[in-house]
Amino acid sequence: MGWFWWSAVTLTTVGYGDNASVAKLGKATALILMFGGLLFILGLAARIASSLTVKQLTGNPDGFNELKDRAVGTIDKSGTEDFLLEHFF
Repeated sequence: MGWFWWSAVTLTTVGYGDNASVAKLGKATALILMFGGLLFILGLAARIASSLTVKQLTGNPDGFNELKDRAVGTIDKSGTEDFLLEHFF
């Protein structure tokens, strides 16, 4: 269990200088707390990123037909320019 303990401590960036339990039950409890805290922070960051992304997507057009009324840009002499010229402009 020694290698697993040190790899988990390194992964969760808790550090080696902290006081650590030598009992297996104490190490198991610490592992649960470390990974639980890591998952909590990751979930919180994912939720924030997701909410920001959803807010940004609400102003986007639902389909190509809505692009006819908007100013759009593309790179000269590209496949996208050919597509837009053929279908819309």
